[in-house]
Amino acid sequence: MAKKKTKRADGRYQLGFRIDGVRYNVCGATRAECEEKKRAMLNKAEQGLSLKDGNIILHDYYERWRERRIKSGQVKPSTIYANNRRYSRIDKTLGHKKLAAIKKDDVYRLQASLVKDLSSKGTNDTIALLKSILKSAVDERIIPYNPADGVRSVKRTEEETAKNTHRYLSGDEITAFFEAAAGSIYKNLFLFLLLSGMRCGEASALTWADIDEKNNVIHITKSVTRISNKEFVIGSTKTQDSKRDIELTDELRNVLASQKIQQAGLFGIRAVRDEQQIFTTLSGGLINQSNTCPVIANICKKAGKAGHQIERFTPHAFRHTFITYELENGVPMNDIARQVGHTNTITLQKYYSHEDPEKMKEAFRMVSRDMMKLVKIS
Repeated sequence: MAKKKTKRADGRYQLGFRIDGVRYNVCGATRAECEEKKRAMLNKAEQGLSLKDGNIILHDYYERWRERRIKSGQVKPSTIYANNRRYSRIDKTLGHKKLAAIKKDDVYRLQASLVKDLSSKGTNDTIALLKSILKSAVDERIIPYNPADGVRSVKRTEEETAKNTHRYLSGDEITAFFEAAAGSIYKNLFLFLLLSGMRCGEASALTWADIDEKNNVIHITKSVTRISNKEFVIGSTKTQDSKRDIELTDELRNVLASQKIQQAGLFGIRAVRDEQQIFTTLSGGLINQSNTCPVIANICKKAGKAGHQIERFTPHAFRHTFITYELENGVPMNDIARQVGHTNTITLQKYYSHEDPEKMKEAFRMVSRDMMKLVKIS
């Protein structure tokens, strides 16, 4: 390992040396600083760590980590969008720091600052992203250990969404809501969500070609997802298990027939071609949570003026209500999971399959009939 110290024109010292035949140069204000940097690089080499990216900062490494994931084709655009939003919070505090300089205390300080502005879930999701980024750096041998390991999730303090905006709707609320929804172009969508248990994004992505009259099923193969602050696209379903067929009940047929008439009235015959979305905005755009939540809020306000107070909720509440009604009607949880494309009970689906598919279908039909009684639409 030959080494050579030189003094540069700017007054700083430069030390050149070789490690395993590769030449490296370090600079410092003094000869001693150069020697210290050289020893640090030798120590990294002895640990098997990468010398090439020794000075890379977190911001630059995240850009590389993200691009690699995009090129792999295994990450959805919606996931990249969510990661970018979460990383923007990390970047403000740690983006400028070298990976090798990030310590556990830095992660704890970041966590403490996040809690002030985010929910516990938002905080935990952001720290989880940081852990994933740093784990990748460990795998690449850029850093010897992950400083975010061992940082525990913050305790949940806010009310669960299932108890507020994603909550279950009572029978009285369902009746009052749909009475107030009369005349809204979104009424059919909301009723469809309530009767099918679909995610809003799944229903928004449906085309008329997905309605299989011959086999009496609806094919769910795609979903509307967010890829930027204002951009939504049709992409894959949330998970592989979300791709499924559900029964086309008489109640769903009636909703779709009403929607076909509405769409034809709004957009003409082009609206009911096979490739067209079944549910759209008034301008023909993609429906998403951003443009449905204000509609729901206005309908709830209208119901309030009629003497029926309905606490705010999101479109996901229709799905939550559907699942609750199925549970109350004795449908096994693994059968419900298949119906709604849920992954949390995949083990149940494997080991406790329903012995009587017709019984499951009849329970689904019964729930649909009961829902329509609550809605009270003539």
